[in-house]
Amino acid sequence: MAGKAFISDIQKRLGKEARAFVMKGSFLVDDKQVPLNRNGNPYLSLVLKDRDGTISAKMWDNVETVQKKNPFSAGDFLMVEAEAHLYHGQPQLKIKKLRKITPPAADELVDFLGSVAADTQEMLDELQGLIESIHHGPLRKLLMGRLVDEKFRDEFSRCPAAKTNHHAHIGGLLQHTLSVMKLADGICKNYPQLDRDMLLAGAFLHDVGKIREIRTDRSFAYTDEGNLVGHLVMGAAMFERWSEEYDLDETLSLKLVHMILSHHGKREFGSPVVPKFPEALALHFLDNLDSKLQSMFEVAKQQAGQKWSSFQAQFEGYLFLDSEPTKVQSDDDRPKEQGLRHRPLANLANELQQGATADLFKADENTPKGEPG
Repeated sequence: MAGKAFISDIQKRLGKEARAFVMKGSFLVDDKQVPLNRNGNPYLSLVLKDRDGTISAKMWDNVETVQKKNPFSAGDFLMVEAEAHLYHGQPQLKIKKLRKITPPAADELVDFLGSVAADTQEMLDELQGLIESIHHGPLRKLLMGRLVDEKFRDEFSRCPAAKTNHHAHIGGLLQHTLSVMKLADGICKNYPQLDRDMLLAGAFLHDVGKIREIRTDRSFAYTDEGNLVGHLVMGAAMFERWSEEYDLDETLSLKLVHMILSHHGKREFGSPVVPKFPEALALHFLDNLDSKLQSMFEVAKQQAGQKWSSFQAQFEGYLFLDSEPTKVQSDDDRPKEQGLRHRPLANLANELQQGATADLFKADENTPKGEPG
């Protein structure tokens, strides 16, 4: 959308100038609450979204009048005039005026929902290569059957991996699935006991239910089925329906259903069962690794320039965002510490028993000066 001010522009200006300024822009309403202030009067507490992430916004005055004139809900689009400022070190908008606007055209939704940076076709090609490397014929055919189905491929390529937190943008599900499959391929080299075919298939299938859990027509919102059933159960049911067309071993099918249902790892995280065999356990940790790392990367990007992030509930604290690279010394730059040798542990134990202070790197008096230890 030409001329649109994005959240990253607001963040950069506040980071550079550190003082409030007036701005005007259009946003998607990601969340809407109407709490009461200390005097018992309602105010608007919003989370606004665009391609760069989210920003907190408040409207303190004339809230009832504004809501009657411009009724809106989460998932709608607003044009706002506001004062951008820092609140507890984080960007926030103090809204002066707002009005509901017509949803953008399909090709402009990316300005509000964001999109994966990588090329979609290249990711699909890489995904196809991993599927084609599966040796189990019926399983390979089942997965390829999904990938060549145009409707499934389009939905899978457009869907986010989550509504918030990680890969919450157009193409996020494809990006996340490919990453987990690549991690699965890599871990099998270190643990050859794992069934690579089954782990790759589980990685492809684990979040497939999200194409029915999250709507993508104008905003990322849960469908009724998504709220009532959830993507784990939906994904398992989708796989069972697909597998009827192929000659899959009953035990293999059962294991893949278990991997889909257990990949959240714990019942309190939504899995009806916990992982009960190595491939299921590996899938859980690989999925968690990719989602958590991506969440950290996204927080670091959105809050760049700060040493510490705002409080992150999923990490139970604040993230250290210091971006200064670690300085690694080359062998030539390291100081020459001559005459230092590890001392025999038996001697150290005797010294400790006698009450002496152990020095692991005491200089060896037998080492001539100028020679490396």
